[in-house]
Order: sequence, then structure tokens, then C-alpha cells
Amino acid sequence: MLIKNLPKPIKELVFKRQIEQGNEPNEELTVGDEKSKGNFNFCETPECGEFWREINEGNYKPFFEKYGGVILCTSVEQGAKIIEYFKSLGVDTYDYLGSVIDTYYGFLNGKFDQFYEYKLKENNTPIFTLDELGVEQTIQQLGWQGENKKNVAETDENLIVSLKMQTTPYPELPEINFEGIEMEVSNNEVDWKRRKVLAKIKNQYLAFNIQQDSVFSWNYARPIAQKVKVTKEQIAEAFNTTVELLEIEP
Repeated sequence: MLIKNLPKPIKELVFKRQIEQGNEPNEELTVGDEKSKGNFNFCETPECGEFWREINEGNYKPFFEKYGGVILCTSVEQGAKIIEYFKSLGVDTYDYLGSVIDTYYGFLNGKFDQFYEYKLKENNTPIFTLDELGVEQTIQQLGWQGENKKNVAETDENLIVSLKMQTTPYPELPEINFEGIEMEVSNNEVDWKRRKVLAKIKNQYLAFNIQQDSVFSWNYARPIAQKVKVTKEQIAEAFNTTVELLEIEP
């Protein structure tokens, strides 16, 4: 594996190990090159040999497990690919489908899960992209295990059915047409977003995302704070004085 083709967080770790062993950062080498060629000796690193042999083969699972790493889910289709990628590495992804938008899937503290941005900032977790991980190629290489075994994406019928909507058609239902209420919504009471809240069902707020033309559920909702306009006369009256005696500080 050429170092220049590694995802940025892993490439930075390689450069760090090269420098620690007296060499300059060099991305033109392969991970498997020896220290004498400008790289580093596996056995002299905290990660040791097996870690780097896996990285050299294009399997980044050891890095995720040791240092953490997540991928941002920006669409249902992309979420499916993220889950397929981790499954192809032999990761237990539980029942996740990758269907929650604007969240991250991956490893934190050695455990695979779904995370929100504030949690990643607290732990300085490395963030990867699908392109730099070569997800499509990795799924094909690691997900195929012989003629009698299908690709990970093909074996998980629930994933395909749920995400690509390849199900028996539902009976037609009347369309509900109402505007909703402009509010701020959040899943953690830290990151708030403006959305049209349509309804509250079992302590979950259903809100419409105009950009994605989709409805998602949120744990919390609150009114948007409104500006209040007052005149000097109203202020003077409230303090039992006159406008001429008012001195308003910025």
C-alpha cells in the first residue's frame, strides 16, 4: 500500500512514526518499506507488526479499533455503504442500517456505534470520507469470500429492502398537508437546528427538512426566541421617568 494512498488520519500516523525513527515524512514509499529506505520498523512502534501488516493490506480495522474513526452519513444511500464497509471488515454493526442523516458511524474508544458531532469533538476522533477509504473497492475485495458466499450488501436483505424501498407496495394513503411550526430541534440539547415541526408522537418530534425533502424524528424541540421591540416611551414608563432622563447603555 502506497503511503500517499492512505486516508489522511492514517497517513499522519505513518509520518509520525517515520519522524520518530529518524526519517523525513515520505508518502512515496509503501507502508511495508523498511526503515533503511526512509520508512520505519514495525516492531519499534507502539502498534507493532500485525497492526501495520493489516494497514499495508488495505484493512483499516486495526486503526479504527485502536485510535477510533468515523464516517459522516449525509444520505440514506451513503449510510448503507458505510454499514456495508464496516461489515466487510468483519465489524459487528449490530442492527444499524445507516439511515440516520447528519450522524457519524464508526469507532470511539474501541466500540462501533452511531455518534453525534459533539461527542466526537470531546474525544478528538478522526473523521474519514468514503472516497479516501476506497469503500467501493474494499467492499468488493473483503466482502467477497468465495463462489458460495455473496457480497455483504447482497446477503443483508433487510438492509437492501429498508434502504432501497424494494418492498411490496403499500396501499395508498391520504396525504397530510399542513405547514408545521418553525422551531429548533435537537437530539442532545447541544446542537440545535431549525426545522418545521409537524407533530409530537410518544415524546418524539417529527420535523420536516426542506433541503432533503424528508421527515425525521428528534428528541427535543423548543420555540425560536423572538426579538422584542420597545420604544423609549415604553422604557421610560416602566421606570417611572421621562424620555429626557433616560441614559441607555449599549
